[in-house]
Amino acid sequence: MNTLRYSTLAHASHDFCNPLSPETIERFIGHLDLRPGARVLDAGCGKAELLIRVLAHWKAYGTGVDLNPTFLIEARRRSAGRVPPGSLELVEGTMDESTFGPESFDLTICVG
Repeated sequence: MNTLRYSTLAHASHDFCNPLSPETIERFIGHLDLRPGARVLDAGCGKAELLIRVLAHWKAYGTGVDLNPTFLIEARRRSAGRVPPGSLELVEGTMDESTFGPESFDLTICVG
């Protein structure tokens, strides 16, 4: 079974690829305490909707990592006009393949 294909189909109509409601997501974002320019990592970002909302709300910079190239294409589409160019980096792969130095991020999120 192709798990990436299954996940793409199962989440096709979802903004978030996680079990949290949009209201819970908004409360979570509002409770964060980030400075403008903070660096945020979303491990397993899916369509990056959570990351995009965090970046837009806090004027932060972010990196999303996900295995699913279809989700990353969607994430790029969704981010257009919502976050400043250059504030979002999307990486196809696993966290094991990613190399981030110690203390590279002010916040790391992984929900799903």
